Amino acid sequence: MNIPKNLISRLSRYFDNSASSSETNRELPRGIDDELLRISESSSALQHQGSAERYRFLAENIFDVVWVIEMDLKFQYISPSCKTLLGYTAEEAMNMKIEDILTRPSFDVAMILLFEELKREVEGNADPARTIYQDLEFNRKDGGTVWAESRVMFIREKGRPVGLLGVTRDNTARRDAEEGLRRSEERYRTILETIEDGYYEVDLSGRHLSFNSAFCRMMGYEPEELKGMSYKTLVPDDARKGLFSKFHEVYMKGTPLRVVAHRYIRKDGTPGYGEVSVSLRYDPQGNKIGFCGILRDITEKKKMEEALKKSEQKWRSLYSSMPGGSYVIDSDRTISDANAITCSVTGYRYEELVGQKCSILCSEDTDGCSCLLFDRRSGKSDNRESVIKTKDGRRVPIILSAQRIKVSEGDIVLNNFHDITKMKEIEEALRKSEEALRARNRVIEKDLLTAQLIQKSLLSVNIPELGWVKAGYRYLPLDAVGGDYFSLTPLREGGLGVFIGDVSSHGVTAALFLSLVKATSDRICRGYALKPAQFITTLNQELYGNMPLSFLTAVYGVFGLNGDGRTNFIFSSGGHPYPILFRADSGKADFVNCKGTLIGMFSDLEFQEKNIILEKGDRVFLYTDGIPETMNENRDMIGFDSLPELVRQANDSSLGATLDNIMEEINRFKGNAALSDDIVLLGFEVV
Repeated sequence: MNIPKNLISRLSRYFDNSASSSETNRELPRGIDDELLRISESSSALQHQGSAERYRFLAENIFDVVWVIEMDLKFQYISPSCKTLLGYTAEEAMNMKIEDILTRPSFDVAMILLFEELKREVEGNADPARTIYQDLEFNRKDGGTVWAESRVMFIREKGRPVGLLGVTRDNTARRDAEEGLRRSEERYRTILETIEDGYYEVDLSGRHLSFNSAFCRMMGYEPEELKGMSYKTLVPDDARKGLFSKFHEVYMKGTPLRVVAHRYIRKDGTPGYGEVSVSLRYDPQGNKIGFCGILRDITEKKKMEEALKKSEQKWRSLYSSMPGGSYVIDSDRTISDANAITCSVTGYRYEELVGQKCSILCSEDTDGCSCLLFDRRSGKSDNRESVIKTKDGRRVPIILSAQRIKVSEGDIVLNNFHDITKMKEIEEALRKSEEALRARNRVIEKDLLTAQLIQKSLLSVNIPELGWVKAGYRYLPLDAVGGDYFSLTPLREGGLGVFIGDVSSHGVTAALFLSLVKATSDRICRGYALKPAQFITTLNQELYGNMPLSFLTAVYGVFGLNGDGRTNFIFSSGGHPYPILFRADSGKADFVNCKGTLIGMFSDLEFQEKNIILEKGDRVFLYTDGIPETMNENRDMIGFDSLPELVRQANDSSLGATLDNIMEEINRFKGNAALSDDIVLLGFEVV
C-alpha cells in the first residue's frame, strides 16, 4: 500500500510556503488532519480531537523537520526546515537513505523500535493513535552530527500501516545541559566520598535518597539498605519530635541550621550522637523538595558532655531557684513586701520601702505603672521594659512582669523584675561598635589594592638551592585577590618544608585569611616542621572558629634524606587535591592518595600521613584546584582524572620545561575562556 499523494501534496504546499502566508499557518493543519483521519479510518471523536491537536502542533512549529516515509523506508516528503537542522536541502535529503541520515547506532535503535511496533500490529494489540518519542543522532552535511528528538506515528489506510509521519526537533541544548549536570554531580560525588564526615539527602518525608560511604559506616548499613529508609528507623522515639522540629524550622524559614546535635541508632542497636548541618534542597523551579547536610560523629564527645551535665545538675537547680527583684503592691497602692534584690537595686532598706506608696519605685509613665492592673480586666503583664526609681534619684532599666493575684485580704500585684542596666550598656556599646565597623568597612574597601599587594608579597617565594632536590613553581593569578598560597622553607633540622593551601574565598577576605594562614603556618612550622600530620592537625585547631563562612584545603610535606642516602617525601593533606608522582624509571604518573577533611570546619580532627620513597629523576607535583577546574569556551573542564596523563605527556628533560609544558597545555585547553580560580603549580625533582 502507498501513502496517498494527496497527503504529500498538502504537506508540501503547507511547509514549503509557510513562511509567506499567515493564513496558511492557520488553515492547513485542519486539512492535513482531515486527510489523515480519512486514511486512518478512525471515526472516534476522541481520536479526532487528539489527531487535530498533534497536527496543529506541527503547524505552529515550522522550524521542526516534518517528514514522511513509506514502509520500505524511502522518503516521500521532507520539509524545507531540514536545511537548518542537517544542512541538506529537502531535495538532497529525499534522495538519501535513512541509514545515511542517521548515525549507525541511532539507525539500529530506530530499526528495533520499528520492529517492536510492527510486532504489536501483527499481534493486534497496537494503539492506532500511538506516538513514539526517541532521541536520535543525525549526520549533518558538514560532517558533524546533531542530536534531535523525533516524534513518529503510523499513517494508516484501511487500518493498516502504510507509512510513517514524523516531526524532528533539535535538542542539542537540552542534552548539553544534561551532560553538564552529570559532570557537576560526578565532581561533587568525588568530593563527598573523600571527606570523613557523613553526607545525606532526604525527601520532605524524611526518606534517604543519597548519601556517601562515611554516612553508611556511621549507621552500619549497606547503601542498598539505607536507600529509601525513613529517618524514623535511625532516630530513637523520644528524639524524633525534637529533630522534626529543627527540620521544620529550616523548611519554614529557609535558613540553614549550622549544627544540630541529635541521637541516632546504628544497625546493631547501639546509640550514637552526631552534629548535623541542615539545608533545604530545591528543584529547578525553586520548589522545596527535601533536605541535605553533613553529619559528624560526636558519640565520644557526647558521653563526656553527659557526664559533665550530671555533675552540674545540682548547681543548675540552685541557680534557677534564685529570683530577681520582687515586690508586692496592695490594692491601696502601698508596698507591702520586697526582697533583698529589690533593696539592693533601689538602695532602700526594707523598712524604708514597706508602707510607702508605689510611686516611690514605679515609673512616672502612667502606662509603665503596674498598679494599673487593679483597674484593668487583664490582670497580667509579661516581660515589658520599664524603669524602677532608686533612692538617689536614678532610673534603672528593668524587664518587668506583673500579675494581679486574689488573696484573702483582697487583690495584690506581684512584681518581678530583672535589672537590665548591663544589657542596655551592651546595646549602646554595640551601636557604637556598629558605627565603628561601618567606618572600618569603608577603609577595607579602599584598601583592596593594598590587599592585592599583600597577596603578591605573600607569594614572593625564593627557590631554595639544595644539592639533592630541585624545586620550581608557576603561578597564574586572577585579576581579583584570590585564595591560593604556598611556601618553600629550608628547615634547620634538615630537609625542605613545602606548604600549599587554598582558601575558599576571594577579595579582601582572602587577603586577610591568607595573612592568617601564613602567620599560623610559619609559627607551626617552627614546632612541627618534620611532623606533617601534627602540622595539619595543629593548623586545623588554630583556624577552627577563626575563618567564618570559609575553609582551607592544604598539603604540608617534607623532602628529606634517608639513612641510605635516598630521598623521601612525607606529607599530610587537609581536603586538598592529591599530589601527583612521576616515576622516572617507568615514565608513569599517578595520584598519591592521602585522605583528610577540610581545615577550619570542625575541631578535634586527626589527619593521615603518607611517606613516599623517591629515586633519582622522580618528580612530585602539587597544585591547587584551579588546574582541574579550568574550563574552555565549551564549558568543558580539564578534570581531576586527566591530570596524571597531562603530567606524563608534559614531561621534559628539565623540571622547568615540564612546568612550562603543563601551563602551556592549560592555556591551550582554556583558549579565550576566562580563569575561574587562581592556579598554583609546584614541581620537585630528585637530583
